Amino acid sequence: MTRLAALLAFAAACSVPALDLANKQCPCADGYTCDDSSNTCVPRGSDSGDAGTSCIGSVPGMQLYSDDFSAATIDSRWVTSAMWSQTGGALVQSDPNDQLAVAYTTAVTTSSYRVVANLTGTAGGTGLGIAVRVSETGKTQYDCLWEPGTTTGVLILQSTNNGGQGSTITSQVGLPSGGAAATVTMEMLANGGLQCCLDGVPGATVEISSPTPSYPTGQPGLVTDRMQASFRDFAVYAN
Repeated sequence: MTRLAALLAFAAACSVPALDLANKQCPCADGYTCDDSSNTCVPRGSDSGDAGTSCIGSVPGMQLYSDDFSAATIDSRWVTSAMWSQTGGALVQSDPNDQLAVAYTTAVTTSSYRVVANLTGTAGGTGLGIAVRVSETGKTQYDCLWEPGTTTGVLILQSTNNGGQGSTITSQVGLPSGGAAATVTMEMLANGGLQCCLDGVPGATVEISSPTPSYPTGQPGLVTDRMQASFRDFAVYAN
């Protein structure tokens, strides 16, 4: 055996397998984020709702909050109405006629953050999505709304004032759609401006650098527009 071969064989024999830190208690090492609902570490980009493969195109920061909706009751830090319930590992909005039904969490204290969630329409006909900078009274917010048609859909970035109908800021039309019942992963970033996208849907990105009206603060949440829907793997990250 040559000297080089002997050295390689010795290195292989003495190598230590990579340490798997998944499901270990937080705080977490690089490459992992903390799932607040279980206080355990999950690999970045895992099915936990982590945005390791961001469709926005930038790497998210530290995880600030997450909820897989697997508990027996809704987390007390969520603000919801009677039409929202938690069942089967999902947060469900059950009224197909409500215009802009919003549920939001008070667990996040910063005003700049990124939200990731899995969305599935179940009945009704308009849209579902993520809300950011929701006021404590629930009267003002921005939201990214996915309106899934049978074969094509519309992604809308809009604002809502005084709880009324949403006002479109910008939109992307003619996007590929698997229909309302298809599950999609949405990501929305609120910092100086707003960005929103659908993972795996080509061209499904809307953004604006200086939105009008300007809502500088508020909570992250979920929204539907005249559609029953279920939401899974909700997570909030620093920018």
